[in-house]
Formats: sequence, C-alpha cells, structure tokens
Amino acid sequence: MKGDKSVTIRYSKEVDFNKKRPVEVISSKSFLHRALICAAMACGTSSISYKGLSDDIMATISALEVLGAKIDIGLTSLSVRPIEPEKRKFDYTCQMYSEDMKSDFYRGKNTIKRYNSDPKIVDCGESGSTLRMLLPLATSLTDDYIFVGKEGLKRRPISDLTRVLRQAGADVCQDTLPIEIRNKSTDASAFRDNNEMGTDTFKADSIGELTRKTYIDEKRIIFFIRGDISSQYISGLLLAGPLMDREVIVNVLDRLESKPYIDLTKDVMSIFGVKVEEFELSTNAFADNIVRSYKIKSGQKYKHVNINSQADWSNACFFMALGALKMPISIENLDFGSSQGDKKIVDVLKGYGAKILISNSKIEIWPNDRNAIGLDISDTPDILPILAVLAMFAHGDSTFTGFERLRIKESDRVESVIKMVQSLGGQARVKGDLFIVEGIEKYLNQESGRIYRVDSFNDHRIVMAASIASSMLNGDLVINGAEAVNKSYPGFFDLLEDLGFTVIK
Repeated sequence: MKGDKSVTIRYSKEVDFNKKRPVEVISSKSFLHRALICAAMACGTSSISYKGLSDDIMATISALEVLGAKIDIGLTSLSVRPIEPEKRKFDYTCQMYSEDMKSDFYRGKNTIKRYNSDPKIVDCGESGSTLRMLLPLATSLTDDYIFVGKEGLKRRPISDLTRVLRQAGADVCQDTLPIEIRNKSTDASAFRDNNEMGTDTFKADSIGELTRKTYIDEKRIIFFIRGDISSQYISGLLLAGPLMDREVIVNVLDRLESKPYIDLTKDVMSIFGVKVEEFELSTNAFADNIVRSYKIKSGQKYKHVNINSQADWSNACFFMALGALKMPISIENLDFGSSQGDKKIVDVLKGYGAKILISNSKIEIWPNDRNAIGLDISDTPDILPILAVLAMFAHGDSTFTGFERLRIKESDRVESVIKMVQSLGGQARVKGDLFIVEGIEKYLNQESGRIYRVDSFNDHRIVMAASIASSMLNGDLVINGAEAVNKSYPGFFDLLEDLGFTVIK
C-alpha cells in the first residue's frame, strides 16, 4: 500500500477453540539492523538469513550501501560485502578473510584517500535506528555525508549523540536533520589531537570529578551519554567502537532505559567476534551519576559470519495478544534465549490469565481469564499499544509506568494510544506518572453494525494494535493511514486474512 490509505477490518467467524492457528513471524528488525551494520564493518563477506524485510530494514540496507557496503538481497538471505578499508579513517588491517577478499588491497595498511565528490546522501526514511546507529559509523569513514529522513524522523531527538561525536573531534553539522558529516576536513589525527579538551575536564585519578565531556588520549576514548533518551545512541557508539583505533568506553549517565536493546547489540557484536564488557556502577560513588559502563578493548575486529536472524518478538506480541483475547494461536521459531526485551510479553500474558504452553522454540496460547495489568514498561515501551488493547478487555483497570519516552516515537505514542483506545470506545488517560486504561465489560455485549474509526498517526504499532482489537468488536474497524504498518511488518494484513479476518484495502 502507498499513500494515505485506509483499511477496513472485521472478524465475524465462530472461533474453533480446538484449532490452533499457526503464525510465523518475520525476522527481528532490531536484530537485522545490528547484524547488517556489523557485517558492513567485517573483514569478509557475511550471509544473513531472513524472513521478511520491512521499510526500516530497507532504509538501513540503502544507507549502508551509500557508506560503501555492497548488499545483495536474495529470497531468503542477505549477502553483505563490507566497506572497503581504504574508506575507513584508521588503520584497519583485516586479519580474517573470505576467499573473495584475499587481495593485497585488503591485506595492506589503510591509507586515507581524499575524493573530490560531493557529499553523499544517506536517506534514513523514517528509521530512527538507521540514523542513530549509523551516525557514529559515518564519522569513522573518509567521505562526506548528509543524513536526511522523512518529516517524522526530523522530530525525533538526536542532539545528545551529535554532541558527543563533535566532542570526539568529528565535524558534525546540525543537531537536527539534515545532518552533514564532513570527514574530508578531518582525519584520524583529529581524534588523537583532541586530548587537550579532555585533560581540562577529566581527572583519571579523581573519579568524583568526572564530567559529561568526551575524553580522548592516545590509548582510549571515553564517551559520556544519557541513557534515558534513546538506547540507540549507546548502541551506535558501541557498534562503531571497533573502527576507532583505541579502547572505547561508553559511560551511561543518570538512568538507563531499554537496556535489553543494548544487550542485543552486545550479543550481535559477539556473534561477529567483538566482545563488549559491561560494568554496573553505584551512583553513590560518582558525582556525575554514571550508572553503567561499556568497554571495547582495542584491536578487536568484526569477522565475517553466516548466521540466521532471530524471529521478531516485537511483532509476535500482537499475535500472542490475539491468542489471549480471541483464538488459540501457535507461533514457532522463537528464540526464548534472545535479549529482545519484548519477549517479556510471555510473562505479561501469564499474569493476564492466558493459557500458555512452551516447547523448545514454540509457544501456544489460548484465551482464558483477562486480569488487569500493572507493569513498568521503561525497558519495553514499544509494547504499550498492544498492552492497552489487552487492558481494554480486562476485568478492572490497568496501570503502566515508565512510558514518557514514547512521546518521541513515530508519533507521540502516549497520546496516540489514548486516542486509539477512545476511538475503540474505551477510556485511557495519564495521571501523574501512571498511564491508566479502564477495563470495559460492555464490549462483550455490543450492538452489531457499529463502525469504529482509528487514525494511525503514521505509527505502525497503532495500526497493528487496533487491528488485533478488531477481533473483539461487533462491527467494522476502519484504520486511516494503515500503510504505516510497512515500517515493520509489510505482510501483516495478509497474515490477518490467513487467520480468518476480513481485510478490505
């Protein structure tokens, strides 16, 4: 679907509770972003198997190709040939080679070459992950770039990341899109010569006097960045770390939220041969509230690998919720050992009262009780839309905390969820630090024939959450701007049709 289109959805079939509907979810967007970036910095061609490519992943693929990687998209796998060493600022001699890269070019010392071409345009579309994870990488290359994106992405914060990159010596212009990175006017020595700035603001022998300013000397670079705006800032710095010619330390300030996404970054980097050490720190010992520290020892390099991508827990959440609300659902090929934070939905649904059976990589879910939910979502904020749908049909009111960062997503997701619930006939509100959704029994005895209308606010998760809610409505649901679902799950409506929904596009 293209443009501002609406979709009408209804579910009017009798549910056979003895029949489990199989669902096969697509590959994890979070995993693929990270795997593609690691592969683009490796020392040989990598292969990544996948199922389904969203608009956000296509944005990362296109952006990495602008940065110099070569990515071939097969029916079930991605072949990633990395960025050439001569396009990287620092000496990055590859020690591991695939057969197609055994050349003097890849074995030789890296030398910086200057080009006379205009800045290259890196279009991130609407993908915050693409922008935030690739900016640090781009500052370690030799070409000039201009990062651009759609209007929704322009509204999302990036200034904390651009600030620390400038402190590290990178020439990063602007704190909002479009963002220009001028690598031709700087070189590797800019990072080495920046230590004077650090010596005035960082005292290695006096931890209590740590400040928030990047410190650099000949052996290490130490970043200080807040952890309560976006974990993608931290992931971006870590992913680019092996391209910097020294030890990299990322200190997280104040409060760390969405930590599972950083854990996933560490896991993917480990698959590609780079170890990230993690230290939990006591804030009482630090004047600057460093709560956690990540370290990448110098000399580590990404190796080329052949891997299978993980299934997407974020998208699986919607169909698990459908299983808890309406019909028996079976989902296979899930990695229960994954660091993806949204697998927390399993525990949520157990508390909700759903019947759940787990066997190896398979989960089966049946409707049962529908208990009210009380949950801190600071580590998993993106599941609020589907949690709100579950809460609407619960016995009692549900409350959620840790939701404030949702105001800077594809939409103001706090307001978008409230309006979605209201459009579906429910009640939701914010009271202090609580997001409250009232459970409504009247849904069980609605008049048939009513038409419900929901605006997507160009938010893919609103589209999917409202679609699942339609299974509990005695009428048609019209979603305006339903094409937003392509950001993460292009085949979502096709899968709904397979499950017995009527979808009119």
